[in-house]
Amino acid sequence: METLFTAVFDGKILGGHIYIEDKDHMVYFRGASIITKDKQLNTLKGNASRLLHWEAMKYAKEKEIKEF
Repeated sequence: METLFTAVFDGKILGGHIYIEDKDHMVYFRGASIITKDKQLNTLKGNASRLLHWEAMKYAKEKEIKEF
């Protein structure tokens, strides 16, 4: 199964991560983010990416997935 996590700010998607999972494993597959030259927005999307990983870890724990 594939699971998509997205980061949204002010109604705009900053980026997303796709994870592949089964009942015992969850693996990061691919990520993408918006392209911008705005330094503040670049910092925000970097932080959003870290948050997506954290939320995926919490999700895996809630589902009692053994390996992340």
